[in-house]
Amino acid sequence: MDDDERARVALGSLVTSLGFSTCAFASARECLSTDFESLSCIISDVQMPDVNGLQLVRMLRSRPNCPPIILITAFPRPNLMKQAAAAGAACFVEKPLSPRILLDILSTLSIKKGT
Repeated sequence: MDDDERARVALGSLVTSLGFSTCAFASARECLSTDFESLSCIISDVQMPDVNGLQLVRMLRSRPNCPPIILITAFPRPNLMKQAAAAGAACFVEKPLSPRILLDILSTLSIKKGT
């Protein structure tokens, strides 16, 4: 999920090229209104208007059956990494994501291809 359309499309294309199914959201609010039973993992930008990535993690982690959440940012800071971990993010990664790193993360989280 990313509020920037180009970044959202690029991330979706990257995930799809690695063999995973995708569902793209333009905002945290859009994501919050979805059925979590159908999601294996959530990848979200940290910097978003309205509800940012950290707030989203906190909101999602309070729900039952919350999938792992990967936060991404172009502006990594040590304190932001600590906040992401404390909020319950499974992983915190710097943009741009390389296909190899993303595949390693998804494999580590046991996300199955095609899901």
